[in-house]
Amino acid sequence: MHLHPKAQSKLAEFLAFIANNGIQLVIETHSDHIFNGVRKSIKKQLISKDDVSVYYFKMNEDKLLSNPVKVIFDDNGIVSNHQRGLFDQFDDDLDELLGI
Repeated sequence: MHLHPKAQSKLAEFLAFIANNGIQLVIETHSDHIFNGVRKSIKKQLISKDDVSVYYFKMNEDKLLSNPVKVIFDDNGIVSNHQRGLFDQFDDDLDELLGI
């Protein structure tokens, strides 16, 4: 689906509303806007962090298999166990542009 980033974030809030009303959703995305929309929904208490399960699939050392790592959120939607590669491309690009 090709949506403007703001629309993706709002879609995540809508999906949180749906999930908070008893409908189980399974979503696969590479969109940091959807991911951050879920985080905002937790912070805004549209959904409980306990009702959200997000997994990051991390490559093993041999780069032959990926292993699921459950992403842990606090009550403000902050990721407490951030994994390298988990929606950090924007930061990596900005660091490179700034020469950091």
